[in-house]
Amino acid sequence: MFIASISNAQTILISKTIPVSNRTSKFKLIGKNTQGYWVRNYGKNEERVDIYDDGLNLIKSKTLLIKRNNFTTVSFFLSNYQATIYYSEYKKKQMIVYANAINDRLESGAEIILDTIQYQSYDDNANVSFATSTNKMYHMLFIPTYLNGNIQKIRIIGTNGSSFALFKSTINISEEGFSAVPQDAIVDNNGNTYLLIKYFQQENQAESFMVYQVSNRGQLIKKFPVYFDKQIFGEPYIIFDELHHEFIVTAFTTEDRREGATYFTTFRYSLFDSLSSSTNHYKIDKQIISDIYKGDPGKIVGLYTYAIKKIILTLERGLYVFTESFYKESKEEIAPDLMSLSPMNTFQPSFNNTRSINVYHYNDILCMKLNDSLKSFNYELIDKSQISENDNGAYSSFVILNSGDAIKCLYNAEDKSIFSFLENTIDITNSKQVLINEEKKGLQLIPKMAIQTGINELIIPSYRNDEFKLIKIKY
Repeated sequence: MFIASISNAQTILISKTIPVSNRTSKFKLIGKNTQGYWVRNYGKNEERVDIYDDGLNLIKSKTLLIKRNNFTTVSFFLSNYQATIYYSEYKKKQMIVYANAINDRLESGAEIILDTIQYQSYDDNANVSFATSTNKMYHMLFIPTYLNGNIQKIRIIGTNGSSFALFKSTINISEEGFSAVPQDAIVDNNGNTYLLIKYFQQENQAESFMVYQVSNRGQLIKKFPVYFDKQIFGEPYIIFDELHHEFIVTAFTTEDRREGATYFTTFRYSLFDSLSSSTNHYKIDKQIISDIYKGDPGKIVGLYTYAIKKIILTLERGLYVFTESFYKESKEEIAPDLMSLSPMNTFQPSFNNTRSINVYHYNDILCMKLNDSLKSFNYELIDKSQISENDNGAYSSFVILNSGDAIKCLYNAEDKSIFSFLENTIDITNSKQVLINEEKKGLQLIPKMAIQTGINELIIPSYRNDEFKLIKIKY
């Protein structure tokens, strides 16, 4: 059973309610394949997989049998015909990384040990990160290894999404006099891995960036520096242009950190011709600042709270860069003493207690439209204000649907005093419209957990009053 509605060429399906178990109280959308839509349900040392059909009917549900008392799930890999869960176990400064195939009956197969690593860290727990190629042909696992509390090497386990390793390789990233900090990693459709490493020198606060390119056999092909010519403000964001074979690093930059981010910078490295690599700076001008502050910003000349959330490549080497303003504040609030509300105190509250409140602010979306070939720069500002307390901003932020001929930005907002799910189409003036009245439908959508499962299809989870639902929007 589901509710279907059609509005402005969208079809919206809503699944039946699924109660959330205390044992698997967390959830994540994995993706879609020939079996249906996969949802991961998990808790402490327990993993359950649910599969929904095209009508969002729950057709399969099973708890995976994992014979490890203290395992940590690293990732799920989902292709058209197979699924694999990767997990790790850490004991006595030794990390063991496992893989386990999942068949069409949601049964886990034989546990395969991918690697065993001596792991020493004084500050961090043992951890494994991952990256998957866009064509779903490669799935790489990354483990930092330490010496005397500093990261010295990156262990890479290369897979094609199965339970077996294509290669196991160790890349030395240490540089004398600098602390190495892994920033990010991506894998191209040929299985080449690109590791972005930041080097920081404590004495003079200097930082620089280096990229390590590793082949699909685990061999270090080359390393090359990233030239920004300015100070990075915030975290860099990396992408790979498969059409033009370019590795791209983007970041907000500045000449004076006290002024905030005053430029947006792109660095392109051509795999065909390294001499054609380029760095381009785009000025965050007064007009952008004035639009954000809805008038004269006074002495403010840069951005302080914006971070890159998603980048979409165009066929003409252009970029649509979606950034969002976010900040968190903590405050103390005077709260009544519950004991004072008893009949013994004639129900008169006594305000002797205080409580700490974390307030999460997810505000405007700034979409920058860049074309490095034409040196052109334009922007679009989506006015948004999302404020919540003590929830880590679970229902805030946004999701992007890219259909190839249109880019849609979707997010929760109060529209005319009604909590709704809104849609903005980029490059179309006054395109904002309400897609779903969430209060009327009994929903509370989580856009930051949504995934695009087709060229015109988006799947979004809803969690309200301990009830889970899936919503499919199809254009």
